[in-house]
Amino acid sequence: MKRTILIAIMIILATPLIANARARHHRPAPSTPTICAGCEIVPIANGQKIVCDSRFCSKFQALIADLCSRHHCPRDVKCFARGHRYGSNHDGGGACDIDQRARNRTAGFMYHSTSLIVSHGLHDGCSFRDCGHVEAISGLCNYGQCRTRTARRYAKEKPVKVTMSQQATW
Repeated sequence: MKRTILIAIMIILATPLIANARARHHRPAPSTPTICAGCEIVPIANGQKIVCDSRFCSKFQALIADLCSRHHCPRDVKCFARGHRYGSNHDGGGACDIDQRARNRTAGFMYHSTSLIVSHGLHDGCSFRDCGHVEAISGLCNYGQCRTRTARRYAKEKPVKVTMSQQATW
């Protein structure tokens, strides 16, 4: 009984110390959002603001406006995200996730919006099993953030020398 009371008192006394230690090491959120080079913060039709590549802002704005005019106004649009996935175009603001809860899980209207997305000159993620993801540039590593073993291996390889006799056979 004495041991239980002693442990309870120790826990009560130690709890504020642990909470203060956690608070000391927590970094406050930055007052202004950090955005990528060449990105802009622009308003979209549903009242939100998105951060995207300045070259493609008008395309994303027009797509969201068209979706809203067809009574499918998205609730959540996220474009720029640092360190999103391997080779992701989110790193440079060249891709947006529209109402996406997880990879290939989105609002129902996004599964049937391919023709609308393509009409705005964008690429639909449903073509590579990621519905709700919309890209301005198709493919991976468009913003130069890829650092894989394969890329490093190719960078270390020496260029192939072609002899005159090999050129003649082409």
